[in-house]
Amino acid sequence: LYNQLGDLGDVAEACPMQQVMFRTPQPLTIPGLITTLSSMGGEQGSGAQKRRHGAVMGMLRACRDSTETKYLVRTLVQNLRVGANWRSIVGPLARAATL
Repeated sequence: LYNQLGDLGDVAEACPMQQVMFRTPQPLTIPGLITTLSSMGGEQGSGAQKRRHGAVMGMLRACRDSTETKYLVRTLVQNLRVGANWRSIVGPLARAATL
């Protein structure tokens, strides 16, 4: 799909996110998004990659529609200063799409 579309945001939008959850997460907000991205940038030491992965999964789960997912993924991929690159996004995106 990535080879056809050429953009991870478009891939995220095209993937159906049909998750069954016990409790619906709080919706994404601008202040919450900024706080999460800032905390991801400060992650260091042992387990930092796992904590970033968890933060990305949490944000993906909080997306209410495919457009939110598309722009969240685009933000994460472009904003390399928070420690997210395409390798950081592909795993959580695939996992969220299959849940």
